[in-house]
Amino acid sequence: MIRWLPLLCAGILCAQEATDARTLLSLFRSHHAIAKNFELEHERQEALKSLQRAGAPYALFGSVAQAKPYVGPDETEYAVGISKRFVLPQEQSRIERSSDLEAKIALMGAQQTLIAYMYDLLSLYHQSCLQREKVTLLEQLKQQMEELNRKNERAYALGEVSKKDHFMWQLQQRKTTLEFERQERERLALFRKLQGYFAEHLKIAELSCTDLYPLELPQKYGVQQGQALLEYRIEALEAERSRALSEVALVREAEWSLSYEKESDVERYRAGVNLPLEFTSDATSQQAQLHRIETLQHEQKLQTLEVQMHKARQAAYIALDEAYRRHETLEGPMSQEAIELFELTQSAYGSGEASAVEVIATQQQVIDILMQIHASKEAFYEALFTYYRLSITGKEFE
Repeated sequence: MIRWLPLLCAGILCAQEATDARTLLSLFRSHHAIAKNFELEHERQEALKSLQRAGAPYALFGSVAQAKPYVGPDETEYAVGISKRFVLPQEQSRIERSSDLEAKIALMGAQQTLIAYMYDLLSLYHQSCLQREKVTLLEQLKQQMEELNRKNERAYALGEVSKKDHFMWQLQQRKTTLEFERQERERLALFRKLQGYFAEHLKIAELSCTDLYPLELPQKYGVQQGQALLEYRIEALEAERSRALSEVALVREAEWSLSYEKESDVERYRAGVNLPLEFTSDATSQQAQLHRIETLQHEQKLQTLEVQMHKARQAAYIALDEAYRRHETLEGPMSQEAIELFELTQSAYGSGEASAVEVIATQQQVIDILMQIHASKEAFYEALFTYYRLSITGKEFE
């Protein structure tokens, strides 16, 4: 009698060299370009903030003139000095605040992309494990059909089985073999795709598949918990940045200068200051008005986005719940009863109490049920990772 389940820990499937999901995620964060870009983005933002704090460079200026007095010889006059533009403390604080917000926006976007790719990797890991389980099941079926067909070959040679039944067994065996080969090709394609995430950094010999997410409903995230509102937080920060820039100052920056002038028989030391009066320009007030309008637009967009994200999460959770309930209906007693029915029919055929048609039909029914169970698992994990992508908190995999 063939043991159909469980299939995950048979022989080489649980070999010590098997790679688990934790290892895949760790190597992904260490070597994948997406993860490296996230680290580089962090460094880039730090460099940008340092650049903002650095301020403007000193400026060296000078001039030379040839003077021709009415009396006396020509004289050379010159002036030399330095100047520097600097931002007033209040304005510098506003600039740095805006710079910090821009850095957070960029890092959040990069982090969201990174986490989404990690969920993609986990999804592919689960798909590969489920496909391997399906192939193992079909291989067992194929071996069983080959064994039954050998018996029928002998029985046919002895005249104990009709030519019709003999042909039916051969056709069923070929059908099972072709389905096994098709699913095996799909397994290899998924395995190569998973290996492609790591190139030479990791040679995957075998997958562990003992750490799959449980087939149960996860916590339902609330509107404020869900932080698939990384988009929401990004937009909120953009609104805050816009609001910061909309503040109008009387004076934002100043420029001072020191110079030495040699003019004829006079030496002159000069100190000066230049204060642009922002409030005297129509452009400044118009810019402030523009920022205020943009801020209001951001706030309206945030309200719409919050509703959209909430609806998207709700829809994803409903789909996940439906996938879970479908799997619960198929898994368990239904699959076990189908397997027992096939084994009983097979025994009846061996004793002459059932025809080949009944055995083959029952086997096909069992295969259909088991394939439906696998499809329900695949649908559950697809819905699960879709929901997780919509519920990113920014703290996953820390």
